Amino acid sequence: MMVESSKNSPDDLKQKYTEIYAEIREIIDGTRSIGEIKGAGALSPKVRELIAIGSAIATQRGRDTVVSCVHDCLKAGVSREQIFEVLRLAILMAEVPAETYDRIVREAIDSFDSQD
Repeated sequence: MMVESSKNSPDDLKQKYTEIYAEIREIIDGTRSIGEIKGAGALSPKVRELIAIGSAIATQRGRDTVVSCVHDCLKAGVSREQIFEVLRLAILMAEVPAETYDRIVREAIDSFDSQD
């Protein structure tokens, strides 16, 4: 669900946020998977995966989450260079430990490459 321009009335925005909250609630309750939510929308799969990995790094998620995001990016056709660009941006914007996340991302890419 994408929130569009500010031309929407307060009632329209309230409705859109209610729909987004309902989707999140379904994920939390286990009645809908994150994959179902990630699979639909105006963004391409590559862009969605890049946002996911950037968010995971910026919020300092655990190793398993970041590795999963790296693998999802590569499966979606995201280049290694694009992943590292998002990594740099996340490190700059969120001031996360650069060395730690750089190592995790590099190891995840190497792991993905060895599976090919």
